Amino acid sequence: MRKYRILITNDDGINSPALKIMGNKLSIFGEIYIIVPERERSGGSHAITLHKPLRINEINWSLEKVKVWSTNGNPADCVLLGLYAILAQKPDLVISGINRGYNLGNDIIYSGTVSGAREASLNGIPAIAISVYQDGKEEDFEKATDLLISLFDKFLKIIPEGTFLNINIPPNAKITDICLTYQGKFHYRNIVEKRLDPRNKEYFWLHGYVEENGEEGSDIWAIKNGKISITPLQSDMTNYSLLNALKSYDLL
Repeated sequence: MRKYRILITNDDGINSPALKIMGNKLSIFGEIYIIVPERERSGGSHAITLHKPLRINEINWSLEKVKVWSTNGNPADCVLLGLYAILAQKPDLVISGINRGYNLGNDIIYSGTVSGAREASLNGIPAIAISVYQDGKEEDFEKATDLLISLFDKFLKIIPEGTFLNINIPPNAKITDICLTYQGKFHYRNIVEKRLDPRNKEYFWLHGYVEENGEEGSDIWAIKNGKISITPLQSDMTNYSLLNALKSYDLL
């Protein structure tokens, strides 16, 4: 069997219990490189670090064929460090996750997990973002890794350049319970709550709740129905229908 190089990143940080499970199981495919933030970076979107030095710390986990680093950067930084500073050769696949907490609908805009996969795709590397539910446990990480293993060869064949896959796995789904989905829409009631700290200074707490969920065929719908959602995503955000309509107007 051909040996591969796999780069793993996440936005949950070096203490994510998913990392050792992934490193151990995925090493059957070849060399595993794990480059992750030193602490949690959830909700950081596609931020890259331009205003301070990036530092890396190599960590010895004593796992055969697995090399591990943490950094003060974000998930997108981790991918760039891997591609252009740490790995001698580019990886065959980048996996971002396994994240605790779904990345569905509009939430993918804010997701550091999704951004790790997106950064890889922007650099021509096939990539996957993968998430389980918020209270995911060891068995959920095991199942998610088993899904990656079962579809590994197919993923490498079908992911075109500039595209990455966003996978979400509910707790009771079997790895064969798969829906191919589109990105749904969350409708949030956003709340910005003003509070006072013990020194009587104002601060604000952002939160809210979902008013509606996705339509049939969306990633949100699949999770609500206990199915694994696999959504192909791309970075091109152009509204082509509007672009074509605008060409019919004399705007210039």
